[in-house]
Amino acid sequence: MRLNKFSDVTFLFISLTLTSFSILLIFKLCDYGFDFTDEGYYLLSAKYANELPYKISYFDHLSSFLFNLFHENISFFRRGNIIFTLLIGINLTYICFSGSSIRLNFLSNDRFFRFSIIFLIASNFLNLISKVKIITPSYNSYSIHALILIASAIFLNSRDKFFSFFKTFLLVSGLIILILSKLTSAFAVILICLLYSQTLDYQNKKIIYISLVLSLMISIFIILSINNYSIHELFFRLKRSLELYDILKSNHSIRGMQTVIASSIFSMKFIYFICLILWTLSNFLILKTCNVLINKKKFDISFALKISPLLIVFIFPNNEVLELGFYFSLPIALFLITLYTKEYRNCISKQDIYQMIFILALPFCFVLGTNTNYFVSLMRASTFILLASFLYVLKLIFIVNKNKLKRNLKKFLIYSSLISSLFIYQSIVDININPYRQTPNLLGNNDLFAFGPSGSKLLLSKEFYSYLENISSEIQKNGFI
Repeated sequence: MRLNKFSDVTFLFISLTLTSFSILLIFKLCDYGFDFTDEGYYLLSAKYANELPYKISYFDHLSSFLFNLFHENISFFRRGNIIFTLLIGINLTYICFSGSSIRLNFLSNDRFFRFSIIFLIASNFLNLISKVKIITPSYNSYSIHALILIASAIFLNSRDKFFSFFKTFLLVSGLIILILSKLTSAFAVILICLLYSQTLDYQNKKIIYISLVLSLMISIFIILSINNYSIHELFFRLKRSLELYDILKSNHSIRGMQTVIASSIFSMKFIYFICLILWTLSNFLILKTCNVLINKKKFDISFALKISPLLIVFIFPNNEVLELGFYFSLPIALFLITLYTKEYRNCISKQDIYQMIFILALPFCFVLGTNTNYFVSLMRASTFILLASFLYVLKLIFIVNKNKLKRNLKKFLIYSSLISSLFIYQSIVDININPYRQTPNLLGNNDLFAFGPSGSKLLLSKEFYSYLENISSEIQKNGFI
């Protein structure tokens, strides 16, 4: 599948440029700013992982290991989060596109197109950081990392002993990280893994069962060993933690999750559905007719419908309603075009559909137990929706015979890549302009402050610098250091 048209190459080049700039910018922002609330909690948890007696998440032990690995350097700790996210994102995308129906074509043809699609999807996992606006690793980032590893294991073919071992290793590692980070998400993923295993052959089913048992046993062993608990004490502390969370009106209990799910559904405004319909119609028309750019002198209503969402994104940047509509419209538009086009109906196997449903379920597992609106939180894991949609399109491209249909599908990939790259670019730029609970314009910070004995330095605003200097002075004056 080669890119023959100038517009194809141009669109991909713009997408790559936006994404590359976004990555460079977020790397630069690692040296700027500090949030005293959430980020402060994440760093204190990493520094004093054993000091909190009651908790339902043990992500602090993961952070403690990594924080010490980076010699308590906050900038390096942040950069490590970005690099690891990109690496495992590339790994997942490559594994997904190495399936038997895609490998012989996608991985052996146009290298520029191949590199672009893998890089753009993997980079989209930075949504996790850009939506939270906190680069420092947290239970949210570990949960996404875990889901990426689990998805990689599910898609990896266990064709020999090595791949079977690697598949088991990825699945066990992902489940352990998820159990330690976000127990509510872990329960949901275990359930969908059990359901998905019913569609597999004996060998792959056995790998999933063994991995589930091993991950549970190892997770419990890690928690007991690190905290020096007995089994009885572990369950007592977990019960007590849930009681405290319930008193504090947290939503990690079953009753709390029911409340957030209900409020999330009822908070959906009419504008959400308008955006969803607009995006779906735009994507459907792109899939139906390959011309994205107008080539007629007279007004073309089809062209207007296809291009209008892109214009709206430029006019209203960082709009969660628009972004939510875009990602959800992708699988809906693909479902509609499959029903509409008879050549597509019998192209996808049942196993391919099961795999894509598995990926589409992961964002919903991720948000389970969060305190914020579930639909808004889905944006942090929206790349799984993008990946499932692209995977579906690529399978169609290499199965259908008509060149016109292939061109339509390819245009859809390129156009969707451009939109998702634009969303990433806007959200990362917004970290600088409107940082989380900090003075606007992080890159305008000029005051260098050294944190703790490690001497980790960050550039802060004058207000934050003065505040920390006064605190440091008082601490030293009163003999705490």
